[in-house]
Amino acid sequence: MGGLPRIRSRRTLVLVAMALQLVLLLVAWTVAFRHVRGRITEAVQRYIVDRNAEFVDELAGRFPPPMGDDDEPDFGSEAWDEWQRVIESAGNDLPGGGFACLLDEDGHILCHPEIRDDPSWRDVNLGRELLEAAMPGESDDGGVRLAEAQDSTISGRIDFVADGTHYVATRTVPGTNLRLLVHQPEAALFGRANELTGVVVTSGAIAAGAVVLLGGLGLLGVIRSYDSSFERMNRVYKDNLEIARQIQESTLPERVPTLRGFDVSAWSASADETGGDTYDVVALCRTADAASGLGVADDGRADALVCVLADATGHGVGAALAISAFRSMVRMGLRAGIDLPALVKQVNGQLLSDLPAGRFVTGWLGFVDPAAGGVLSFAAGQGPVLVRRADGRVERFDADAVPFGIMDEIDVKAGRFIELDEGDAVVVASDGIHEARGTDGTLFGLERLVALVSEAGGGSADELIGRVRAAVDSFTGMAPADDDRTVVVVKRV
Repeated sequence: MGGLPRIRSRRTLVLVAMALQLVLLLVAWTVAFRHVRGRITEAVQRYIVDRNAEFVDELAGRFPPPMGDDDEPDFGSEAWDEWQRVIESAGNDLPGGGFACLLDEDGHILCHPEIRDDPSWRDVNLGRELLEAAMPGESDDGGVRLAEAQDSTISGRIDFVADGTHYVATRTVPGTNLRLLVHQPEAALFGRANELTGVVVTSGAIAAGAVVLLGGLGLLGVIRSYDSSFERMNRVYKDNLEIARQIQESTLPERVPTLRGFDVSAWSASADETGGDTYDVVALCRTADAASGLGVADDGRADALVCVLADATGHGVGAALAISAFRSMVRMGLRAGIDLPALVKQVNGQLLSDLPAGRFVTGWLGFVDPAAGGVLSFAAGQGPVLVRRADGRVERFDADAVPFGIMDEIDVKAGRFIELDEGDAVVVASDGIHEARGTDGTLFGLERLVALVSEAGGGSADELIGRVRAAVDSFTGMAPADDDRTVVVVKRV
């Protein structure tokens, strides 16, 4: 019996649990991140548009006033240099590759962060493209054209033909016809955002890994605690089983009583620490005190014997308790000096009262009477009872009544007297013998048992049991028994 269920691979269990945690965390993180990222993207877009509008207003106020009547400084002049420095300094306040530029009245670039090194920027005209680009605003069609809002601050997104989408804010420089543009390329902004997202994702992965690791360590601690508790409980369980086994073994007779003219032997082996089979051989002597004229002999004298074989449903502790109760009832009845029919009725009634539904005991009682020259046999659900004659013939008798503990009434008159001549033997075996399974899954079977008993020859009762045991072990390949096995043999010598 294996006892309590045990976790056999801590490492596997912890790894599986950690993997499941990681998958769940990743799924939850991915779903949440996608949802939040969409909301954040919308919020960031609105923020950039608003921030660009504020910044272009603030930047327009940094330009020095125009000199004289001309509101456009000449390219390369000292005045232009001051305006160019304002444009160059704007890049320090714009993240993600943003820049500012200044357009002259015709739409050509007048100031640009790279125009000192590359004067060809003077040849670029953005006026026509910008004047034709629709910007988000307050108009009926959802856009505002720059040509219609020369004195207003406009901020939004523009799709440039060559450069892709930019966040652009624009307004005229106060006191001039020059147009100030603040550009922030969307690709650069979102490249920076992706870098930040990578930091967030990495941080989330590290946090998830930490959670999984801590969960795994916690689970490992729980498993170790379980193992420790399991070991303690299993020790207690095994100690209790050992006590039960010792008590059950103590109920078996230390030696089989001898009776003149008969050779009696018995053997039993449990499938678990405790078993659901038992046997007993009780010596009786003639006494005037017993109603039946026979009482239990405690001094070794034997005028008759009562042989018992019993098999409770199932095996293990529950069956052991039932079978121990059965054996005690039989012993108590014999000590009270009652006869076999009365004993059968009392045991059946008590088991019917004590055993839960679905539980019962099959049993065989054999009263060995030398004076009568045979055995008074009563089998309650226990069968068949085999009688081997001296010439090798084997007679089979089925059970005489239903098992003990099933019905209120049990037919005690159904028992039979088996007369035994010299060399004849009565053989009774529990179903653990003929239901033993071979290496190919087949059953040992009653026919094989009958043939074995028939071929037993003139050996002793103990030798016959030995042959049965050896045959079953050979048939099963010495595999652990599925059920308890018990054999009782009564032979006339």
